[in-house]
Amino acid sequence: MDKICAVFIANNSFISEFKKSAQQLLNNGLFRGDIVLIIGDDLNEDVIISDSFFIDNKIEIVKFKNIEFSNNTRNSLESVKTDGRNITKKFQWHKLHIFNVFFKKWDYVFYLDCGMKIHQDVSPILNLRKENSIVAQSDNIPDNGWNLGVQFDKTNPLFQSLNENFNLGIDYFQSGLMLFDSNLITDTLFDEFIKLVDEYPITKTNEQSYIALYFTNIKKVWCATPLGDEEKYYYHPFRIGKDKNYIITKYE
Repeated sequence: MDKICAVFIANNSFISEFKKSAQQLLNNGLFRGDIVLIIGDDLNEDVIISDSFFIDNKIEIVKFKNIEFSNNTRNSLESVKTDGRNITKKFQWHKLHIFNVFFKKWDYVFYLDCGMKIHQDVSPILNLRKENSIVAQSDNIPDNGWNLGVQFDKTNPLFQSLNENFNLGIDYFQSGLMLFDSNLITDTLFDEFIKLVDEYPITKTNEQSYIALYFTNIKKVWCATPLGDEEKYYYHPFRIGKDKNYIITKYE
């Protein structure tokens, strides 16, 4: 039987959201695999481990340092005109740590953003796992006419080079909910992500742009999650359909 690990990331601002999502994953989602929480520099690992919630639910804590980019990269990222996440949500970059070799002890990694609402058994989503693949939902549902290029600042001169070196006219996926084979993790994968950011620091959605770019262009292993089946919807941030129940949503 495959060993599946559910992984979340949280800083101090999101610990309460993590607890809600993790509790729902266990109670509503009927998840029986391991749960790991990745934390950053603003949290004390010893304090969290002593919390009864983590003890009772056998949640493992792993701490990685916050990602610090070079001055040039940071200045470029902060100058991009977007929804403000490049300034106020820098901790999103911590998501790149889910591709650390630490997670190769499991067969599959099931990543969820803190704050996800888990409404029912997650088995149908876990059953979508596929060898040597990353399974995630297209960001173009419903059809907005989006492609990978919209993830980057097209007004930046670096966009031309990015567009020449990669296919940006294709579909891409959200990074809020991902299920991937840990065989995709290599000793160099994290460094490859950082290199991409340094070369093209023009993202409008922080880490999502580079995760999608990597797994649609460099390693073409993305498999799109179906919206649902005849009985239920699997996942969408918003409830875009009203005729069936959802397994997971991001917003009520």
